[in-house]
Amino acid sequence: MSLKKTPLFYDTKTLAQCLDVTIAWLQINRRSQHPIPFKKIGRRFIRYERAEVLKWLGTEHLTLQFVSTKTLAKKLHVSVDWLKHNRRTAHPIPFKRLGRLVRYHLDDVAVFLREKSVKW
Repeated sequence: MSLKKTPLFYDTKTLAQCLDVTIAWLQINRRSQHPIPFKKIGRRFIRYERAEVLKWLGTEHLTLQFVSTKTLAKKLHVSVDWLKHNRRTAHPIPFKRLGRLVRYHLDDVAVFLREKSVKW
């Protein structure tokens, strides 16, 4: 049985996949007022340290498994509009804001749904 190692650093393409954002969003974000932390290695290579990215996101999770509203809607078989409305309720499905983008961490969603299914 082999354990899948969690990388210490991500390249731009991998981090974009983990956060379910575009590479262009990461590039633009690096120039924003509160940029995602990154390291420049040499003249060309940009790397993102996992621990710093998690700290920037304000999450305690060890994984970066975020999905967009559209992707979560497909997984839960609900409409995107329902999820958008849910964010304005008293007990929304947990989400993170990445500037104007909204992302859901799959572990947070699973825990939330387990807790709610017992109470409903």
